[in-house]
Amino acid sequence: MERIEEDYCDFEIAKLLKEKGFKGQRENFYENNEIVHCINYWDRITPKQRYEAIEAPTIQMAMKWLREMHNIHIELNWDKGNQLYSFQIWKPGKFQPEISSLDLWRIYKDDNYLGEWNYEKAAEEAIKYCLENLI
Repeated sequence: MERIEEDYCDFEIAKLLKEKGFKGQRENFYENNEIVHCINYWDRITPKQRYEAIEAPTIQMAMKWLREMHNIHIELNWDKGNQLYSFQIWKPGKFQPEISSLDLWRIYKDDNYLGEWNYEKAAEEAIKYCLENLI
């Protein structure tokens, strides 16, 4: 049986999260663009390194932070007909989503073929949009 592993935000999204004030559990960090899985990492680095350290949160942690801290909700959808994932970003009290991946594809005429977005890629694109445009 295959082993299921956590999906972490990529380095660029982790940097954006840090810029916006994300603070997680300090268990996983980026070091030279690679994830370091070490609970004791925080204890063995200098104060300057702590200030510069970039946490490596899971995709779900980032989505939960957006919900709880900024009241932004990401909805991922599976389009059975096109065999791809898409997203919508909602703020409570509104009857229309803030944006959807279909809107983004229309606006930017993105080079990413829709079928290349798996669940995790759709989630990361939604998180990135929120960090760059809504916070």
